[in-house]
Amino acid sequence: MQLFFERLAVRRKILFCTLAFMLLFSFPTGAMAVEAGTTNAPITLPSGFVPLSSIGDQKLSLQPAQVTDVAVAPYIFSPDFNHEMDYTDISYTINEPLSYFSLDAYAVVGNGLTWKGKILEEVNGMSPGSYKLSDWYGMVTASSSYFQLDQGYYVIVPRVGLGPDDYLIDQLAECIIDMSEPVHELYSPEIIVSGQIGMIRGRVISDLLVDILGDYSGISVSAYSWLDHQIYEATFTANGEFTIEVPILYGANGFEINIVDAARNGGGMPKYFVSYDTTEPED
Repeated sequence: MQLFFERLAVRRKILFCTLAFMLLFSFPTGAMAVEAGTTNAPITLPSGFVPLSSIGDQKLSLQPAQVTDVAVAPYIFSPDFNHEMDYTDISYTINEPLSYFSLDAYAVVGNGLTWKGKILEEVNGMSPGSYKLSDWYGMVTASSSYFQLDQGYYVIVPRVGLGPDDYLIDQLAECIIDMSEPVHELYSPEIIVSGQIGMIRGRVISDLLVDILGDYSGISVSAYSWLDHQIYEATFTANGEFTIEVPILYGANGFEINIVDAARNGGGMPKYFVSYDTTEPED
């Protein structure tokens, strides 16, 4: 499982860099606009805008932005209230007194961002310091309505004023709301045995994290053996097929097949039970 989460961490870095590149180059020459909701004006940035995240080590010598260190942890969560990763925490640092502050949520749609609502808003300003919004479950406010975001890929952007240039795009943080289980199948026969090795094969047909991440690093497939009480992890091909190699011991071999994504959708009961009996029949 450690390798699984390391792969997610690497994917997160790739997503952030891709989004920064998208913001820099996917808009018309002269200005870059991010679509906003009916209650918010579009964000317009100068054509020479360069995100701090693309500067590398040079940013250490620059004056800090008014708001920095915006982070969502865990950045993949599932607010479906099944007691599995229902909440996340949003942390941020304010480096100077602000007369206004808000955190706005944008949906990543194709090559653009669509404003969805405000996570929090402080119209009387905020003092410098480190802050954390605990147990956020995807709720935002827009047009006087308070509602939960649909599942999808979002970025959280700090805002330090009411002007069109008061969005700190270079300080955004990402998150994924995923409330759907992976769709999957197990191939027939359920297990193919050769000597003391069994192969259990199947396929993950679809999952929101596959659509967003572009691969199967957000899916975990494993088999739990009833005989040796060990967990055996699956390997994936590029098209979602998985193979679990399990030992075949003397006796009634039984395996519980578990398929979950990084938001713990699909956790709980095993999805399949596979058995293979090597006990010699009685005369």
